[in-house]
Amino acid sequence: AFRPPHKQGRRIIDATHRYEMARLATAENPKFEVSDIEMKRHGVSYSVETLHIIQAKVKVLSEYYFIVGSDMLPELHTWKEIDRFVEMCTFVVAVRPGFKKQNWKKTGLALSEETREKVLANPLENPLVDVSSTDIRKRVAEGKSIHYMVPKDVEEYIHKHRLYRD
Repeated sequence: AFRPPHKQGRRIIDATHRYEMARLATAENPKFEVSDIEMKRHGVSYSVETLHIIQAKVKVLSEYYFIVGSDMLPELHTWKEIDRFVEMCTFVVAVRPGFKKQNWKKTGLALSEETREKVLANPLENPLVDVSSTDIRKRVAEGKSIHYMVPKDVEEYIHKHRLYRD
């Protein structure tokens, strides 16, 4: 995201640094590709708009999946055109610590019944690793180690560019 809409008014590092860390984190896996579409567009980045651009550029019939952490479920109703976005792709919800699957329907999903069903239809039962970007940023700011919390190249990049330090 060039400017994440849910972080307006909060201090975030430059999009070029976030892009580079994503590129470094996925560099060893040929099945991942990091896009700079949102950086080129500038402004606030909305997932529905980005997916629309991607779908228009890709000429072959493709199926799109959007992976979101279960900790984001209570905020989905605030996303731009969430009903339309859910129609454009298959949502996959990854379980996050503290947001167990059995509690998802109790999270106050202020969505239409149809959208709620589509959002919750594809849970990703992944091993729970209690690592969050908030915790990583906090640890760096406090001078604590983030070794094993991020790929080595990302850790080195953060230190080299003195990111997340006040």
